[in-house]
Amino acid sequence: MARVFERLRGRARPSIGIALVCVGVVLAVVVATGGDDEPEPPPQAGADAAPVRACEQVRETVTVRRSARAKAEVTEERQLTARETATLEAEEDGSPVSATATATVRGNAKATATAELTATGRASATASARACATDGTRPEAESRARRGASMDARRTARRRAAPRAKQAARRNARARAEERARSLAERELEDAVSEQQAQLDAEARRQAVQAAQARLQSKVTL
Repeated sequence: MARVFERLRGRARPSIGIALVCVGVVLAVVVATGGDDEPEPPPQAGADAAPVRACEQVRETVTVRRSARAKAEVTEERQLTARETATLEAEEDGSPVSATATATVRGNAKATATAELTATGRASATASARACATDGTRPEAESRARRGASMDARRTARRRAAPRAKQAARRNARARAEERARSLAERELEDAVSEQQAQLDAEARRQAVQAAQARLQSKVTL
């Protein structure tokens, strides 16, 4: 820079040299002050950042489903009655003689059926859990702690609900098996009733006829 000034002065151009000096000074001042105005970069959470610890408590409700199989045997029974009347006639010394008798016979029809069915039961339980976690920032630490507490609470609630869901499944399976067995037994009972009633009716008629014959014979021999 000094050589440039000397050359300019040698060429009788002192005003240009002074102007260049002023421009250099101004640029130096601008550079110096401009560097101070730049904003500092925001702090970043890196390896040097202090870890943050957070704890969260969560309450969860879980519904558990279980299945079970049950077997049931049902017997259906119906009381039956047959009533028959018989009248017999004869002649004694040219006169008509008659005798009437009634017989009642009772019995019962029975049918047994078995069924085995599967049913599902469910139960709900609620549990609370607390967990802590450490991470670079508080939101991240809280999120990790909340996830951990939620998993623990759901695991505890599921463990509490599982036995009751199994019991409900057994009850439902038993009820379904009994209902199915009862339906089958009632269907079989209808067939048994028809057969048994016919036998009772025949027996009642036979007894009524025998009783009428005995009475008639008694009248004739008198």
